[in-house]
Amino acid sequence: MVTLDEGKGVGNYASAIGVSRFAMSRYLRDIGNRARNGGPGLGLVTIEPHPIDPRRRQVFLTAKGRSVANDVFQQMRRTRGDGSQ
Repeated sequence: MVTLDEGKGVGNYASAIGVSRFAMSRYLRDIGNRARNGGPGLGLVTIEPHPIDPRRRQVFLTAKGRSVANDVFQQMRRTRGDGSQ
């Protein structure tokens, strides 16, 4: 979801895929820099304060997140293009 529409808040992504805000927050934390258990996260997204309302947060891809997303989309195109799946 972040790959397709960066800069939204946790609630926006939660609504879009039909999960609770709490669940989405946990998922985003895990793919961020620090996982919810305090260990290292995957480093795919960063959560930044909203420029107008600092109580709100916006989610963006990191360089690593963009690279992973590009790899996934390329693989999807190859798979769809060769007719094998």
